[in-house]
Amino acid sequence: GYNVVNLGIKQPVSAILEAAEEHRADVIGMSGLLVKSTVIMKENLQELNQRKMAADFPVILGGAALTRAYVEQDLHEIYEGEVR
Repeated sequence: GYNVVNLGIKQPVSAILEAAEEHRADVIGMSGLLVKSTVIMKENLQELNQRKMAADFPVILGGAALTRAYVEQDLHEIYEGEVR
């Protein structure tokens, strides 16, 4: 199973990365219910790329706002790490 650290809603990517490092996360999960969430997730993945942290953190993405095609094609193409 997973040990989940729930940071709550509307967390800046800096808080997500700080928690991931503090808790020595194996993966970062993000979920979104609104279409705006898809844009934020994309920006977060780009930020991980810019910080050269994509290889350190695979991501699991989900929620009502996402489609399988968007995750597997669009986000997978831009992220330098693993997307699930």
